[in-house]
Amino acid sequence: MQFFNGTRLGSFLQTLLYITGVPLQTGDHRTGTGPGGLGPSVGLGPSVSASVATRGLLSLSLGLSSDLGGSNLGNGNFNYTRCYGVLGCIRMKYPRQRGFELFPQEVSVIRPSVCLFVSADRRCQPLEPDEAAIRRLFLGGQPSTDRTQPPFAPTPPASAFASPTSFWITHGYLENGHRTWLHEMVGELLTHDPAANVFVIDWGKGAEPPYTQAATNIEVVGAYVGYLMSLLDDLCGLRTSAAHFIGHSLGAHMGGVVGSWLRARGYVLGRISGMDPAQPYFELFPPDARLDSSDALFVDVIHTDASPLLHGGTLTGLGTQEPCGHADFYPNAGRDQPGCNDGVVQAIVQEKGSFLYGLRRFFGCNHIRAVEYFLESIRSNNTCAFAAYACESYEALERGECVVSCNRAEEGQGNCNRMGFHAKKPRLSPRAFGAVDGVPQQHWRTGDGEEVSVKDSVLYYSMTGTRAPYCRESK
Repeated sequence: MQFFNGTRLGSFLQTLLYITGVPLQTGDHRTGTGPGGLGPSVGLGPSVSASVATRGLLSLSLGLSSDLGGSNLGNGNFNYTRCYGVLGCIRMKYPRQRGFELFPQEVSVIRPSVCLFVSADRRCQPLEPDEAAIRRLFLGGQPSTDRTQPPFAPTPPASAFASPTSFWITHGYLENGHRTWLHEMVGELLTHDPAANVFVIDWGKGAEPPYTQAATNIEVVGAYVGYLMSLLDDLCGLRTSAAHFIGHSLGAHMGGVVGSWLRARGYVLGRISGMDPAQPYFELFPPDARLDSSDALFVDVIHTDASPLLHGGTLTGLGTQEPCGHADFYPNAGRDQPGCNDGVVQAIVQEKGSFLYGLRRFFGCNHIRAVEYFLESIRSNNTCAFAAYACESYEALERGECVVSCNRAEEGQGNCNRMGFHAKKPRLSPRAFGAVDGVPQQHWRTGDGEEVSVKDSVLYYSMTGTRAPYCRESK
C-alpha cells in the first residue's frame, strides 16, 4: 500500500504527521555490513525547565574535528568521526543503511541541562559539568573521604543525598523538560523513595526537527549525561551501578548511549527502563546502534506502538517491536492499546486543552501509553502488580494457554514478572522456556511477518484496561 505518494492528500498527511512529531519511515531498513561497521546516529532526548550556566558547555565541545561537507555517502575520503572534547569522539553509525549522514550538534548548540530534585527541596537544582560546581552543590565544597559512610553529608545549603540511589529521566522527540509526565514521575519516585536523587535531563533544543538530527543528537547528549554520572561517581560516591535511567522513545535509546559510554570508561550503569523505544532508524540495526541488554546490568523495555500507522501499509509505528532488553514487555501484544481510538477531542481533553499536544496524543496514543503504564506501576505497588507472563505469544495468553499466577517470590524466576518500575531481571534464558511446562521457545515477528528466535530477552505478555488505572491484575 502506497502512502498517497505525489498527491495533495499524501502531502497533507505527511506534513501533519511531521509537525505533530511523527517521523516517517517506509520500506526495508535492515542493515548489512556497512563501511567501517558504523553505528547509530539517532537519538532521544529530554528537556528540563532549568537554565544551566553555559560555563563548562563550551569546554566540553573543544577539540571538534572533521567537517561535515556535502553528501558523502560512499565517499571513501569522508571522515566519519568527530570529537567533542572530554566527551570523546563519536563515529557516525550506519550512514549508508540509514540513508543520511549527520553528526550530533555541538553541546553549546543543544545546551542540555540537568535538574536535581530531592524530597527536601523539590525545586530544580541545576547540575553543571564542573567539578567545583558539583562539590559546592553536593558537598558544600568538601570532597567525600569516607566511602564507608553515605556519600553525601548534609551541608546546607548544598543538597544532601541520604541514599546512593539515583534516577535519571529523559523524554523524546519534540519534547522538553516542561512536559507534565516528567514532573509527575519525579513526584512518584520521591514518594516511593524519599531518600532518592532524581535527575531530569532537558535537551529540548536538540530534540527539534528534523527527526534525523534529533536522533543523531542523542549520541552527544548521552555522552554528556555519562560524563556527569562519572563525575558524581568519582567526586561524591554516587555510584553509576546504582543509577536507574528511564527514557521514552528516543530517550530510551539515549539510555543505551549512556550505558555504552560508561562501559567504555570502566563504569557500569545499573538499570535502563525503555518506554517504547523509537523505531525509525533503530529496529533491526546491530546492538551498537540502539538500546541493548549489554548497556546496563538490567534493561527492561515496554513496547506499546509496533503497529503500522495505516492498516496494511508500510508506514511504521513509532515504537520498536524488536526485543532489546533482558525483559521485554508487550502489553496488549505491544500494538494497539485499548482506549487509543477515542478520537481527537478526548486526546485534547487529556492534554488539558492543548490543541498541539492533543494532536500528538491522538496520533501517538499507543506510543505515549508506555509512559502512562510506567507511571502507574510506580504508584500502584501496593494495589496492583501489573503482572505479565512469558509464553509463546500474546495470542496464547488470550487463549488461556499460559500460566497466569504469580507471587513476589516467583517474579523474574519463572514465567511471570511485573511490568514497569518493579520489574525484575529474569533468571532464566528465553530458550529455557522450551523445556519448562511445555512452553515453546519464544519468537517475535518483524514488521514484514518474518519470525525470529529470541536469543537474549525474555518476552512477557499482559492485558490492560482502557482507562487509568490500566492495571488489571490485582494482588
